[in-house]
Amino acid sequence: MLKRGPLQNSYSQNSEDVLIDRLLGNKKTGFYVDVGAYDPSRLSNTKRFYKNGWTGINIEPDPRKIEKFYKLRARDLNLNVGVANKNGRLDYFEFEPDTLSTFSKQAGESYKRQGFKLTGISKIPVLKLSGIFEKYSKGKHVDFMSVDVEGYDLEVLKSNNWKKFKPKLLCVEADEKAEKNIDKFLAKIGYEKICRNHNNLIFLRKN
Repeated sequence: MLKRGPLQNSYSQNSEDVLIDRLLGNKKTGFYVDVGAYDPSRLSNTKRFYKNGWTGINIEPDPRKIEKFYKLRARDLNLNVGVANKNGRLDYFEFEPDTLSTFSKQAGESYKRQGFKLTGISKIPVLKLSGIFEKYSKGKHVDFMSVDVEGYDLEVLKSNNWKKFKPKLLCVEADEKAEKNIDKFLAKIGYEKICRNHNNLIFLRKN
């Protein structure tokens, strides 16, 4: 069983970073992409790797949150945009707690029915994942990609060119309703699900 806390040096919600590190062979250097990065340290699937010397791309739509990345993730490329299957601008539904903020109207309606407070709606620029890889990864091999976008995860995955950009490992947040569709989509493009770790699905590329 994976332990949480300082002994494991985990920053993820449920020690996903420790599991990912083991699956990738505890590499000393590498490159990650964090979609829906949220915070440089808190609930972060990439902080452990940054601390160990890795670099990557952090993608966070909230302009208030991205400021912390500029200060605390100076080696990384930090993008203040969202990710969608078409470039443009989308409504971003902001909730209390802010971990629930989302581009998904359906998820937003569900949160409201559960009693969570909608604090605002903003128009946020969005880019396709394939375009972000094309422009910013600069040919680097992506060891793993974390996707945590509150109900918008499949749309993010569909926005990539998987023939050209294929991270070795994927960590995707998904509830049980979304899991089947995400499993099906990723299986078709050559990924095998390794496990569900609480709210996250872990996939490895087959070749």
